[in-house]
Amino acid sequence: MRQIFAGGWAACLLILLLPIGEAGAAQKVRTLHLEDLAKMLETHPLLMKAVAEEDAAAAELREASRWEDPVLGLSTGWAESLEGDHKGRSGEVELELDLPLPGRYRNAVSAARANLEASRHETAALKRRLYTELAAEFWEIARDQEWLSRLELSRQALSEMVSLAQKRVDLGEARPVDLLRFEIEAASLNSEIRAAEVQARAKRRNLARELNLSLHEELQVKAVFDLPGEPLVFEELLDRQQRSHPERLATRLRSEAAMSGLSAARWGRLPDPSLRFFAGQELDAKEIGLGLEIPLPLWNRNGSAVAAASAEASGARYEQDREAITLAADLESARANLIAAREIAVTMKQVILPKATRAAKTLLRMYEIGDVGVLELIEARRALMDTELEGLDALLECQLAHLELQTLTGESCHENENH
Repeated sequence: MRQIFAGGWAACLLILLLPIGEAGAAQKVRTLHLEDLAKMLETHPLLMKAVAEEDAAAAELREASRWEDPVLGLSTGWAESLEGDHKGRSGEVELELDLPLPGRYRNAVSAARANLEASRHETAALKRRLYTELAAEFWEIARDQEWLSRLELSRQALSEMVSLAQKRVDLGEARPVDLLRFEIEAASLNSEIRAAEVQARAKRRNLARELNLSLHEELQVKAVFDLPGEPLVFEELLDRQQRSHPERLATRLRSEAAMSGLSAARWGRLPDPSLRFFAGQELDAKEIGLGLEIPLPLWNRNGSAVAAASAEASGARYEQDREAITLAADLESARANLIAAREIAVTMKQVILPKATRAAKTLLRMYEIGDVGVLELIEARRALMDTELEGLDALLECQLAHLELQTLTGESCHENENH
């Protein structure tokens, strides 16, 4: 009777430990690689908006580069001499052209050109940030996939433990209650797998939305958790950042544009002259000539515009300084994060995980011969799973820190890429 009871428990446990799958028809699977993200970014709404802002800046440059259209005046009439009996038509043609002052025109064009270049660098910076965000989601999904794979392996290992416990119960070396404890462990493991699958699926669907992919396809990512190399010294990384980071280049160009705008405003103290050509016909005479009109700035010295442009230039310089400080601080933090994450990952991979694996295997052998009980065996299994999860999280932190450091430098930032 005892053996029949124990055998029933074992059968129930093996059913519990069967792989869990979501109900419904199988979906088409789409595999995503890390290098695919950059191509898919081209149609991202935020990036398309930035490209539209580039087009607007290019239009502003064309507007700043053009001269004002000339003004053509035509007039005709009937004239009668005050002395004598002379009558006839009269008319005049006048062409007026505004002449922009060279200093104001040159600085206005320079400001518009700098703003266009800054807009392009801002688009590049946005593309970096978007790639970083999406790549972080990519690595988190890869981590979830790897963890689910390890949970499945743990379920298989637990199934083997159930079979072992059944044999020991049949031989009278263990109590049927051992199978009840395995049932609790199996239920806990199945619950953990279901929860992990739900969260992983939500992350995959969110990434698919960001990349404008079909939600009717099951998205999977393909990645290898290599350990990034040691980062370069901070001074070299900072030098690379100063030379190539688009946000630093953009703020510098915005500052240059503001300074050119200030120079143009100062030139605006002098109004633009106008060149005038005219030709006319009276009853007894014709006239033709040139004229130059120069407005006299007696009351309007463009003071308000100069003050506003000066304040804007000062603000742009402060923004440039602030951006340099922020990026340098972010760079040092990212480098420290990578070093710390590597230290933890290396220790987990080379020291802690091998020892935890050996301890779990040793306790399994000891359970086989009856030197330890089922609680010690289950505790060892849980400790091994916790250690594997910590090791996987450490590798994920390495990839995220590596990604952030590359974003802040724009180049390879390691002595060697893989160890």
